[in-house]
Amino acid sequence: MRERTKNLLLGMFGVGASLSLASCAADPATWQRPNTTAYDKGNIVAACRYEIAQKNLSPVKESEIFNYCMESKGFRLVGGD
Repeated sequence: MRERTKNLLLGMFGVGASLSLASCAADPATWQRPNTTAYDKGNIVAACRYEIAQKNLSPVKESEIFNYCMESKGFRLVGGD
């Protein structure tokens, strides 16, 4: 019984480690706009999030409105492959 538990735990560890490595390999999508500093981008992201926080919305709707806000400011979502 102990051997089976040990093998099960090792298997779960292996799956977890594989998933962690796979997530590191994928590039996350980022908002980009030409000639925009990281500081300016941070301010714009904060402004969009602030506007959304003032409303009582579902998480899905918040995501949609955040995307629209960023696009309305000239950003494009790039990457995420």
